[in-house]
Amino acid sequence: MVDVRVHGSRHWYKPETLLHARQRRSVPLSLSEIASAAISFPILFSQHDCLPHAVLRLDPDGEPVFVSASGGWHAAYVPARVAAAPFDLVASSPNGYAIALDEALASSSQGVAYPVFAENGALSPETERHVRRLRQHAEDLPRTQAAVRKLKSVGVLRPIAELRSDSSLGNFDATWLGADPHCLGELADAEVLRLHRCSALALAQAQRMSMAHLSWLARAEAAAARTAPRNSAVSGARGIRAQSSSSPASEFLDAIADAMARSDAATPLSKHMDAWTDHTHDRPKTDDC
Repeated sequence: MVDVRVHGSRHWYKPETLLHARQRRSVPLSLSEIASAAISFPILFSQHDCLPHAVLRLDPDGEPVFVSASGGWHAAYVPARVAAAPFDLVASSPNGYAIALDEALASSSQGVAYPVFAENGALSPETERHVRRLRQHAEDLPRTQAAVRKLKSVGVLRPIAELRSDSSLGNFDATWLGADPHCLGELADAEVLRLHRCSALALAQAQRMSMAHLSWLARAEAAAARTAPRNSAVSGARGIRAQSSSSPASEFLDAIADAMARSDAATPLSKHMDAWTDHTHDRPKTDDC
């Protein structure tokens, strides 16, 4: 974790691209991100951390479609854990998280070097601004985990492979869960109200809706896998167009890539990431979970 005794004299660089996310299969989400993430990615619940995850690739060894070979981002939403690089979270207690620095990533970029800490021992203004959304994400995680546990306790969550017959889900073992619509429909009204009050109901519904992304994501991955070897030299935000021009599913990603490229041309990547802070919303806390 970030510690003034260790990182007091260290500096970090903002990544120029999102290439660091290319190897990720999924990214943990908090409740405040669910609505935004559900419009871009399939969402599954992981039993390992009791959190919803944005699925970035269906095949763990496949060609990623949300991150190009040059680090271009092909989705309408950038998850907090991706946008905050080179910073991330590590577990610091059974129910807490601390901000950590990926020192290899922090030193791999070029440009302005920012101090991790200020002279007074507090995080530097630039570090504090960069991790602001990550800190909000961390604060929301206990409430998110409580909502997931509530769904599991009433029998709503089941292994995703049991709920869907899609062959694309064959690589997800029994630790990956989804919301069972039949179980939701059979809950008593009082239980539904309790799920609503702790945001668990909204979480389950968003996860169900996000499953609509599975079919086109599977097609896009298949198209990328077929053409990646002969297009390995293709780069940039438009790279996926050359790799999958014959795939209808790729047209959606092309439009997003073009929009992101135009936005990034006018706005530095770091400011583009910071803009997502406005998408987080404070909700009243409840003891129901």
